[in-house]
Amino acid sequence: MNIHYGGIEVITFLHAADLHLDRPQSLPAGLTPAEEEYIQQTAERALHALVREAAAREVDFVLVSGDLYHYEKRSLHAQWQFHQACLELEKVNIPVYVIHGNHDPETGAQRMELPGNVSVFSSEGGMYQLNVRGQNVHLYGFSYPEKAYVEEPYSFYEKSGEDGFHIAMLHGQEKGQSGHDPYAPFSTSVLKQTGMDYWALGHIHKPLVLSEDPPIIYSGSLTGAVRSETGPRGAYYVTLTPSEPAEWEFVPLADVERVHAALSLDGIHTWNQLSTSIEKMLEQQRRCILSVTISGSGPLSGEVTEERLREWIKPSLEQDGHWLDSVRLEAPPPAGSVDPEVESDIEEAAGWFLTGGVQVLEEEVQQSSMLRKHFSGFSEEEWEHITEEAAQSLKRKAAEYDR
Repeated sequence: MNIHYGGIEVITFLHAADLHLDRPQSLPAGLTPAEEEYIQQTAERALHALVREAAAREVDFVLVSGDLYHYEKRSLHAQWQFHQACLELEKVNIPVYVIHGNHDPETGAQRMELPGNVSVFSSEGGMYQLNVRGQNVHLYGFSYPEKAYVEEPYSFYEKSGEDGFHIAMLHGQEKGQSGHDPYAPFSTSVLKQTGMDYWALGHIHKPLVLSEDPPIIYSGSLTGAVRSETGPRGAYYVTLTPSEPAEWEFVPLADVERVHAALSLDGIHTWNQLSTSIEKMLEQQRRCILSVTISGSGPLSGEVTEERLREWIKPSLEQDGHWLDSVRLEAPPPAGSVDPEVESDIEEAAGWFLTGGVQVLEEEVQQSSMLRKHFSGFSEEEWEHITEEAAQSLKRKAAEYDR
């Protein structure tokens, strides 16, 4: 589509990242085989939604900023899915540019030849140049040579000339961020100094804008595969215009989302009111996998248990096409409902865990190569929060037992 801004043609593209094809989706309990299959195929459907969006908007190209595949050893099924998606884009003359990240480094075998409209950056980096209706576009990037690439990436992004548009693709983490492995660590202030018109980032799974001028943006993962990856998932539609600020729009693509509903029992007098509160939160919500946290205190405090909540909420959710993943009750038990001696034992155990148990647990983790791979540790504040939740849960169980 030839878009004009004040008589000047602009370029448009879709920026996606972290497709993680073949990544197992975390599943709620009690699903039918058909439901399990539907949720496990969320990433594939989101990929083809990306293709439809690119074709409908007639974008000039599509960027995939790393972790196209979830595993270094890429399955033939995952490669075939991406191959078919790119074939559809080739039919409408839309090129695709790819970098590989820590999950799918260059060492991973590509056993299926990609269509001619796909260009993949090597681990040596480089620049692709294309002409879009008279506008020169320069694309910069590199693929990870191995899974754990911890070098600063700046040398791959030396701007070539001043004419046209300059777009950088990078799979990495801003220095100082937590929650992901610190691969290809960068400073936003340094990226700003490179003179790029847009930075298409990958690695962080939550859509995130680090800078608006120039745009330095994480598109986030294409789907939410685990409980913590909540909210809409998709890609950014970007418009670049000569001598004008860039514009970008988030486009949701995943048809199943993870949602966390936090509700308070304050002012809730009946179970019907509790259901109504959840229904209101899910109005206009895409099909979702729901986790519910209940806090506060009120008339229902003495009746509510996690098991009763699940039995009450699940049927109405399923009727509306949603799934219930977890129910967590953070509301304290009613005063005086726990035997004082039991309550004292729980508090003593929690105190021991924080003063000595955490260290024992972390030492055990370090002795297991598999556990070390998946557990990066918690801060002191996080351990305190986890311990407090566990203590409150034990007190609620004790109160239920006494009843």
